[in-house]
This record gives sequence, C-alpha cells and structure tokens, in this order.
Amino acid sequence: MSLTPYRTVALLANGRDAMVYRSDRVVWGAVLFRTTNPEVVEGAIVRRSDRLHWTSEAAKEEVLGWMRELAQTNPTGEIEWQSAEDVAIGRFASDANHVAVIRSMLLPLGKSPRMK
Repeated sequence: MSLTPYRTVALLANGRDAMVYRSDRVVWGAVLFRTTNPEVVEGAIVRRSDRLHWTSEAAKEEVLGWMRELAQTNPTGEIEWQSAEDVAIGRFASDANHVAVIRSMLLPLGKSPRMK
C-alpha cells in the first residue's frame, strides 16, 4: 500500500511531544447573510464564525444559535439545508431575508509559523 499526498500522515516533532498531522483534515466555517432576494446568496454579512468547526454539524449548530438570536425569526423555526460538495446553504423557514452558508476548507500543510 502506498500513501498518496491526499492521505499522507506525517509526524511533527514539537520538542518532547509529537503529533500526528493528516493533510486531508477538514474544518468548517459559517457565514450569515442578510439578503433582499432569498434565491440568491448575496448581501451584507451579518455574522461569521469566530472559530472554525471540526464538523459541518457543529457549524450548522452555530447558525441555529444565530437564528435564535435574530429578533425577526421564530426561535423554534427550521433551517432547510441544501448541500453541494463542500458547501451547504441554509434558508430560514421563518425569515426569507437571511441565508446561511457553511463551507469546508483544508487546514494548511506543515508546521505553523512561529508567532512573534
């Protein structure tokens, strides 16, 4: 069995500790838009993830929390998610003027740069 770059696993020595780093490690972020046309994802960004999530489900939970904070939405309302590859678009059942997008991305390869 050979390892391809997509599935490469490397050990990074960090002083006395070593950690396993997978080059295919995916994280998720969420963005909430205010829009005038619910069929088009555009408009002002209202909120965005301060911290990335390990799963799409965690990013969707963050969006659900944002929805509950909006005055014009029903706190028990539903979000209808449509997924395509590495992106999911969420439309609020009780508020057509807000659209959420969650997107996956890969962590960078190699060691992080030294902070000054």
